[in-house]
Amino acid sequence: MMSARYPRTAAEWTTRIQGVSSERCDLEMLLKDEWRNRIAVRDDDPGVRATRQRDIVVDGREYTALKDALRAADGVSAGALALASLHSVMRAYGHGEQTVAAFVDATATAELKTAAVLPVIVDHIEHTRLTCAEAIRELDETLRRKDSYTRADEVLQRGLFDALLVLAEREVALSELPSAPLVMVVRDDAARGRLCWTMAYAGELFEDTTVAGVLEVVREVLGQYAGRPGDRVAEIELASREQRERLQRWNATDGDFPADQRLNDLVEAAVRRSPDREAVVFGTQRLTYREVDARANRFAHWLLGPGLGVRSQQLVGIFLDKSDLGVVATLGIWKAGAAYVPIDPAYPAERVRFAVGDTGLRGIVTNRHHAGRLREILGAEHADVTVVEIESVLDEQAAADTDGLLSVKPELALGVRDLAYLTYTSGTTGVPKGVPKYHDSVVNSITDLSERYDMRRPGTERVALFASYVFEPHLRQTLIALINGQTLVVVPEEVRLDPDRFPAYIEEHGVTYLNATGSVLQHFDLRRRTSLKRLLLVGEELTAAGLRQLRERFSGRIVNEYAFTEAAFVTAVKKFAPGVTERADRSIGRPVRNVKWYVLSQDLKRLPVGAIGELYIGGCGVAPGYLNRDDLTAERFLTNPYASEQDRARGTNARIYRTGDLARMLPSGEVEFMGRSDFQLKLNGVRVEPGEIEAQATEYAGVRKCVVIAREGAGGGSDRHLVGYYLTEPGAGVTEAELLSFLERRLIRIMVPARMVRLESIPVNVNGKVDWRALPEVDLARPDTGGGAVGSTTTGGVRGELREI
Repeated sequence: MMSARYPRTAAEWTTRIQGVSSERCDLEMLLKDEWRNRIAVRDDDPGVRATRQRDIVVDGREYTALKDALRAADGVSAGALALASLHSVMRAYGHGEQTVAAFVDATATAELKTAAVLPVIVDHIEHTRLTCAEAIRELDETLRRKDSYTRADEVLQRGLFDALLVLAEREVALSELPSAPLVMVVRDDAARGRLCWTMAYAGELFEDTTVAGVLEVVREVLGQYAGRPGDRVAEIELASREQRERLQRWNATDGDFPADQRLNDLVEAAVRRSPDREAVVFGTQRLTYREVDARANRFAHWLLGPGLGVRSQQLVGIFLDKSDLGVVATLGIWKAGAAYVPIDPAYPAERVRFAVGDTGLRGIVTNRHHAGRLREILGAEHADVTVVEIESVLDEQAAADTDGLLSVKPELALGVRDLAYLTYTSGTTGVPKGVPKYHDSVVNSITDLSERYDMRRPGTERVALFASYVFEPHLRQTLIALINGQTLVVVPEEVRLDPDRFPAYIEEHGVTYLNATGSVLQHFDLRRRTSLKRLLLVGEELTAAGLRQLRERFSGRIVNEYAFTEAAFVTAVKKFAPGVTERADRSIGRPVRNVKWYVLSQDLKRLPVGAIGELYIGGCGVAPGYLNRDDLTAERFLTNPYASEQDRARGTNARIYRTGDLARMLPSGEVEFMGRSDFQLKLNGVRVEPGEIEAQATEYAGVRKCVVIAREGAGGGSDRHLVGYYLTEPGAGVTEAELLSFLERRLIRIMVPARMVRLESIPVNVNGKVDWRALPEVDLARPDTGGGAVGSTTTGGVRGELREI
């Protein structure tokens, strides 16, 4: 738990505690929202005292069992049991590997001011490997090292401890307690047959309901340490029984969907309902549902014929721009029983060749414009891959269809659990990872979204096909239009990039539904686009400042979608009704139908409400893994330890996907996004989430966007500093000094960046997300002048940002 040589002086203890700062848990998530990131839950401010208290009492049979357990464990003390429980609870809420508390032994003194204090550091990597009995015995041995205790006035009030545990033999008044925001007082009242645990807290910093929830967890963990001595600490349930029941209710998302239908079946049903309704608009091209279906059927027949001879679930590449041809190709591939792999014509040649080799493609659908370059890219290495020019195929099939038989879909025995498509993720940060998706999971998601977004009334919606072909939002936009009898309006690339022409295009075509990232949408003034009913955001967090900025440009319904390529088509949605301009938290809403989610500890234990853990996705839609990447599949796709008996009987919810996002359950049952686990920093033992700093920076008038990262100084990994990069509104002269001064008033000192660098544009990758690696290096020394904007590695201005997306 600690090294053999225990510190003996306050100075030695300070050095030891500072040495674990990068791995340390903190309790900031327990604070009221208005205080989070403004103060640290440490005993460093004499003015912060406990003003309220709540108690739990262990008595009757529970107390008898507790005392029996202590005697059976070689007579260890109640203090050791309480300390073990406290450290496990701190880790549950703090998300780290080291916890630091002060044990105050008030049993031998009438005055707490003269009580001996022992700092206790627990390394949870080691601690969780022990049995409960072993962990308590180790702490009991630690408490017996009297030479390591120090005086209260030497170690308290130095900001070293997240919580104090006072072991007392009498009731202790709040006024007697040391100055600290959180103090636990434990009293073993053997005469009355009970153990009293009091949580004293600063009422202005913590909600009563939060404290009550913590005490529920304390009671649960205390009971398990006493009642399960032979079990490993890692097996302790960190959420109380009542909280586990609530978590299970919130995950009750089971519902019916057309599980006997494939995606092409849903579109074909729309064709039968309204064959002559306008289905796809692209430039001057306008296709009805009947025309789209006939072309897709002809293409399917060709794919099955000698031209390519596709087999069931065979992968076929699509190398096309956004157009009506892409819609026809997708449907035709599905009708032929095959699945598609989208490949962006703008990709570098090596990326294209990688996708072809990784998936073993035997055929790629393209158009006349791209066919020559595609053949050149494939070269001799992939000379056996058939390049299909779709216009030529469609012309030939139309000419050959004299009896209309080619316009009827092929009669094939196709399965709802067949492969539908395979897309790649994270190609900008390493080797791209292919993720297969299946018809049934996408049907579940798209039919649920259709109901949630009120898209089920045919002929009432016009959906913008805005996203790039290789990203799932492209398919989502296509399907939500075509399965519901709506019109899909393909946005030409030259219009999509223009902040002036695109809003006019929306109005001209009567677009009602627009789905894109917030980074893109913030460039468009949509205030006078009367047809537009809803904006759907995906791919980025919608911050409070981002919502307000959008509201300046759009007054209708806003929906924030939370999605991963590896999991459900869409995992969760959060809606903002017209007129809503503020958000109190970072909630990503609730999961869609048949999707489950879990906020888990490092040991995959369910966490109490309000505690930070990693978010895992289960239920319908979780991919089986990555194509040809068994190592990464084993790391990110895990057996679901919380699958129910009903799940196992049905063969569902067997696996969970590790998202890499930190999150916590809110009392409302929604999940709050807390940032990426790989972007979390620990500076001087305080968790720093760059997203929180970015959100505060965009609260400053004139700041449009901000990105915060950690840069290493001359001292390497131990010498890290925060650097912020920001964009301003046109004409806003926000200087670095002004912005830093603002942040110093809003954040704790450790969270204020060393520099705030103004840029003309923030570099983004092909996904439309910030390219962290392309942000310019800067001198960490603050300049004397506000200075102008620094250039970035992207084309300057709005169009430069959009072009990258």
